Amino acid sequence: MNLTLSIAVVLSQFAVPLVDRDEVNRNDRLTSIAIAETRAADRATCSGEFKVPGCKRIIANRTEVAAILTDWADAETALRSNVHAGQCRKDECDPLHQWDGHEVVLTHRARGLWQLHRLAAWSNELWNMMQGTTQQSTDAQAWEAIKRFQMARGQCRSIEGAFANLATGSSCTWRGAHERAVKTEEIRVRLIKLQANDEPEGC
Repeated sequence: MNLTLSIAVVLSQFAVPLVDRDEVNRNDRLTSIAIAETRAADRATCSGEFKVPGCKRIIANRTEVAAILTDWADAETALRSNVHAGQCRKDECDPLHQWDGHEVVLTHRARGLWQLHRLAAWSNELWNMMQGTTQQSTDAQAWEAIKRFQMARGQCRSIEGAFANLATGSSCTWRGAHERAVKTEEIRVRLIKLQANDEPEGC
């Protein structure tokens, strides 16, 4: 089984949030996420279509990229379709209530499956790409997410530290970081086993 199919199997085994119990074409959306994660993995490791002169590898292993992105998305958003589409409810996506002089305005500071906050270097076009269920948008979310993760890991020197940094915004320690690292490793092992399996399990 290839990496994309393996990711799709793992994604399909996560608990379905209440908001998505009646989601139409859920499998198609999960496949789109799996494709995006695979492309991010290829780009991060200079594999596949990205195995070209000038590509700068940021991670050594494709399966590790997929495991990080899979666990992170599930932990952050449970793959909710409304969050993926950029239709966050009032208590989702890091809401901020601000008085503009006339009324209280609600702003959602985080976007997409991986709940990324805007970087100063991002253009308006890229920021707008951080939400939406199209393949192009999902690809952009996955790629920016793994780059952000690697920035955090560079600062904290471990997967556990990276999850802590992403959760806190600054610290390399956080009480939930160990659990996230353990879950990521479990997913990585699961993906390896699925890729070694010739039969598309669960498909």
